[in-house]
Amino acid sequence: MWNVLHKGYSGTFAVWLLLVAVLGGCSAMGPAQPTHGFGGSDYPHLSMSQTDYGKDESRYWIFEPDRPRPEKAPVVVFTHGWLTKTPFRYQAWVWHLVRQGNIVIYPRFHKDITTSTRTFADHASEAILQALFRLRTEPFRVRPDLDRVAFVGHSAGGNLAISLAAEAVERKLPTPRAVMCVQPGR
Repeated sequence: MWNVLHKGYSGTFAVWLLLVAVLGGCSAMGPAQPTHGFGGSDYPHLSMSQTDYGKDESRYWIFEPDRPRPEKAPVVVFTHGWLTKTPFRYQAWVWHLVRQGNIVIYPRFHKDITTSTRTFADHASEAILQALFRLRTEPFRVRPDLDRVAFVGHSAGGNLAISLAAEAVERKLPTPRAVMCVQPGR
């Protein structure tokens, strides 16, 4: 460092040091959540119910809006990222979707790294069909609005969301009106 200062670079070094001091203490922050409109915090539902069924790569969760509990709601099929097998890491995202009035189905399509990626769509499809059956037939459930379905996936789940949407008819899944892939994996 002395050589840099000694050779006449003290002005450049001082500017660099000032930038590090000023910017080093700053943390990047996105915009605040709006209160109204898409993504807003004016949630029409105060809470949600959560149930889970099955085990291993056949496990799935159903999240339903509550307080007030609607009779019918749109469905979001949320496919998780690689090895993110439980909805815990997506809790804020799922909470937001459900409190906005959507049913969220979260299929767990693999048990661990030994589960073949070729079986992901089969496991997810079966879980989605079971969840929809429960929602349509069990008492005290919010009924799924199958005309308003979206597939949302993160990482490996992004790829899976695309596959499920493309094969929805063959797999007897509802045809999604929207597909959203966040950071789709390889």
